[in-house]
Amino acid sequence: MSKNKPKTLDLERCMSEAEKEQALAKNGLVPKPGHETQPKWVALKGTRNCKSLGKPKYYSHKAIFTVEKITHDWVKEYEEKPNEPNSYAIPADKIDDFNKEILIKRF
Repeated sequence: MSKNKPKTLDLERCMSEAEKEQALAKNGLVPKPGHETQPKWVALKGTRNCKSLGKPKYYSHKAIFTVEKITHDWVKEYEEKPNEPNSYAIPADKIDDFNKEILIKRF
């Protein structure tokens, strides 16, 4: 049995129907209209319960982004939520860079 570490990881984002449609059109994360300077939060797959985040209409969908492990290491350089382990902020000015690193997107 191989003891190699996985080369890819899945990151997830809980989102509204509207954000899902915008993300599909852009093929990745999108800034929230009126909040273009705020980061987008992603988490390691399986560590987030969308139903416990707030109003259900804002967290009714989940996107899974498969990235190379090196991308996850890059994401970890950014802010992590102390009360939500394994949640990372993608700075607004790095969203396009993050989107370029996504290998597989599932909505």
